[in-house]
Amino acid sequence: MGWGNKGFFLDTPTWDDLTLVTVFNAAFSPSPTTMHVAYWERKPKLSDRVANVYITQDEYLKLAEYIKSSFKLTNGQVDLIPNRGYWYNDNFYEANASYHLFKTGNSWTNDGLKLIGVKTGIYALSADGIMRHF
Repeated sequence: MGWGNKGFFLDTPTWDDLTLVTVFNAAFSPSPTTMHVAYWERKPKLSDRVANVYITQDEYLKLAEYIKSSFKLTNGQVDLIPNRGYWYNDNFYEANASYHLFKTGNSWTNDGLKLIGVKTGIYALSADGIMRHF
């Protein structure tokens, strides 16, 4: 699950699709956001990019509320962006807040972990900035 720049997520399914305009708009122009949700059929294997994080039930509920508050709701329901997933097991949804250079998907993840007391960096410029604390 991730939060990020709508243009980047929807217009850049592979790194080969990345354009300078997309990068510039994401970094320097507060822009719309989306939630990207992938549904896994089995537990992911641990690696240098996948780690277990053990949290209490209260921390779980606090993190779930943080994630839920990131989804844009209409009449109490999430707003699915139809037919825009990358694969058979993912979807995009409209999200709250604006994306910019200092509010990125990595900082969103870092903020959520920090909210529940997980050791994180002050600011996460990259996924490595989050994972090195695990």
